[in-house]
Amino acid sequence: LLADAMGQLVREWLARSDFDRIRCLELLLVKGRANKDVAKYLGITEQAVASYKFQAVGRLKEMARRAGMSLDHLGGEE
Repeated sequence: LLADAMGQLVREWLARSDFDRIRCLELLLVKGRANKDVAKYLGITEQAVASYKFQAVGRLKEMARRAGMSLDHLGGEE
C-alpha cells in the first residue's frame, strides 16, 4: 500500500512538474537527511521542507484510511 501511495504522489508531482517536492521527499525519506540539510541543499526554506513533508505524510495517511488501514503513528495531519 505504501509503495502504491508514494507512486501515486510522485506521478501527481511529475504531472505538475513539481520537481522540488520530489527531490525534497527523496532526500527526506530515502536518504534520511534532516530538514535543515535538505533546505540548504535545495536552496529552499526549512519551512518549505517541513510543509512538503507534512503534506506528503497527510496524503499518505488519507490514502491508507481509504484503504482501511491506519498510518497515524507517522505523525502529520490528523
